[in-house]
Amino acid sequence: MKYNYLTNTGMTFAEAEALLAKANAYVKAKTNDLQSISFVDSFVTGEDGKKYQTQRGANQDTLSAVGQLMANLAEAKALIDWLNASLGEKNEAEIYIDSLSEFVEDYCMASGDKQPVREVAEPAVGRAACLADFDVKLRCRYYQAQARSSVYGKFIHPNGAFATARDTFYEKQSLPIVMKGEGQNALVYTYTPTVNGSDIDNAYFELQNGHREAQAEFNSFCEQVNVAMHNDEQRFVNEGSEKESAYNRALDDFNKRRSAFQTRLANELKNMRVTIPTPFNRIVGLLG
Repeated sequence: MKYNYLTNTGMTFAEAEALLAKANAYVKAKTNDLQSISFVDSFVTGEDGKKYQTQRGANQDTLSAVGQLMANLAEAKALIDWLNASLGEKNEAEIYIDSLSEFVEDYCMASGDKQPVREVAEPAVGRAACLADFDVKLRCRYYQAQARSSVYGKFIHPNGAFATARDTFYEKQSLPIVMKGEGQNALVYTYTPTVNGSDIDNAYFELQNGHREAQAEFNSFCEQVNVAMHNDEQRFVNEGSEKESAYNRALDDFNKRRSAFQTRLANELKNMRVTIPTPFNRIVGLLG
């Protein structure tokens, strides 16, 4: 860590603070002396006729010493500024070192370290993406089986058009003539089969078999897709867990390095000293 005032030689911080206190006391006392200086003796005569001195004027020796007193005062103030800057740098360093626990960017900039980055697993793919992994031939069979199962099922299931037509055929076959209405308004409905019932049944059963085969094939494809989706979901979970564990380990190492870096800076600061430049030696000696 770079310091502008603190070095490896000089006063300890406690010694510098003690010297600063002496300098402040000296400046305060000598400033009062200069501010109250007078070059005349002042007297006042009371009601009792007696004469009382209210102020003593400076003598020649005091006048001769004014220049040196002001020089001493200026040097003391300069020393105060130097000590404040040095101790201020120490205080700022302490604040900065403590802040490294909170401000990661400052630590990385000072140390050259890099903060770990949390990586996430590639998201699990959906049904469409899993199906897209099948080769073209399998995908074509998937869509064909799905379409056959849907179309056949729609017409042969109960209430479907073919199933309803078959039921109606046997209903009309058992009752081929029906009269509706009464009197002159009565209408006679006659129903004549156009195909044999056995042919209808054979076609119906054949369609049922075709539907079952298509449904079975489609279910098989769906199971393959479901397995692929499950495997990829498991891959996502496992990969995510591994990445999170790796991140936590890296973060733990990172925090240990940061703590060690702070400790090193703190120890370096404890060993720093406040250097008193040679021009201040006389005033330091005067302060005792």
